Amino acid sequence: MKTQVISGFPGVGKSYFVEKNPSCLDSDSSVYSWSVDDDGERIRNPNFPKNYISHIEGNMGKVPIIFVSTHKEIRDALVENDIPFTLVYPRRDLKEEYLNRYRARKSPEGLINVVAEKWDAWINEMEETHCDACVLSSGEFLDMGVVLSTMFTHLLDKEATEFLRKERAVISERALGPRRAKCQM
Repeated sequence: MKTQVISGFPGVGKSYFVEKNPSCLDSDSSVYSWSVDDDGERIRNPNFPKNYISHIEGNMGKVPIIFVSTHKEIRDALVENDIPFTLVYPRRDLKEEYLNRYRARKSPEGLINVVAEKWDAWINEMEETHCDACVLSSGEFLDMGVVLSTMFTHLLDKEATEFLRKERAVISERALGPRRAKCQM
């Protein structure tokens, strides 16, 4: 089985997708990035991100899709370990929409504040990442159309991939309707 790794920004719909497609894996990086010291204090895990990459590699070929963090150190580690991935993130102008998504799902205030503070820097980093990318528009979430289109581009030759890229909007509109994400690959 070929596994597609998707690096998804918070709030794009990773957990919801996995809830509806339980054969896929939503790998929360916080489980690997934090540990507890002898005094019971939460500290950064010194093995991170190596332990997270090991987790991803250990699940390659076992599940069709692994959703992973968009943190720069994770994206860099994926590249260093030759793990192809697709980056899914929102358009820059959607900051307030995403902050409202976090509030609606009752995310911790700490997360909301960090995203609000670092939004532009994080979007800048993602725009500079050299990988397949899917930029979501207002009201869009990760869905099967996004996932399938990113998976198929990895399976096709260059000519077929280019054709799919050019025809993606038309194909998606017919098959999935207007909620389909606009991928920029």
